[in-house]
Amino acid sequence: MHSALVALLLTGLVLLACVCIGYKRRRTRVQREDSWRPKALQGAPIAFAEAKFVTDKPFPLVAKLDRALRLGATLTLAELKTRPTHRIYQSDVIELSAQKLAFEQGAREVVNATAYVVTQNPETGSRHTHAVQLMSNTELTELAHRRNRILSGKELPRITQHRGLCRSCAFFSRCRPDLQT
Repeated sequence: MHSALVALLLTGLVLLACVCIGYKRRRTRVQREDSWRPKALQGAPIAFAEAKFVTDKPFPLVAKLDRALRLGATLTLAELKTRPTHRIYQSDVIELSAQKLAFEQGAREVVNATAYVVTQNPETGSRHTHAVQLMSNTELTELAHRRNRILSGKELPRITQHRGLCRSCAFFSRCRPDLQT
């Protein structure tokens, strides 16, 4: 009887230790998750993570979002980007806007027009959070239609004013001979 009581007590202590360790890990994970968030998103629960949404209206679209955080009745999107500089690009805004459209169509929930891009430096691990205003569904739809017209040869692309984009383009030598030096 005595050994059974000791065994039960030890089992209880092991279970208590496991619960404490699990709680501490969860608290550390939540603190780490909150570390990149602006004050408005501190403590907001993650509604979706690494989730894929598909829609065919107003055009076919598949989007995988990094995070959707619940703030009351709306969701706020966040995207993590690993890059050597803490800056955002128009492509980040387009990506998040496409996620918003696909998510709203697929999940039938309202998404905040402000989203966040979290940049992380791969060498230092430092993170910065950037608030961005998302494109409207109308603007995004027009962009998708323009892309299709360009790809089908019905519209010519405009030359960008950003030389860095030109230099990394596969059509650079044919399109921008004026920049080749």
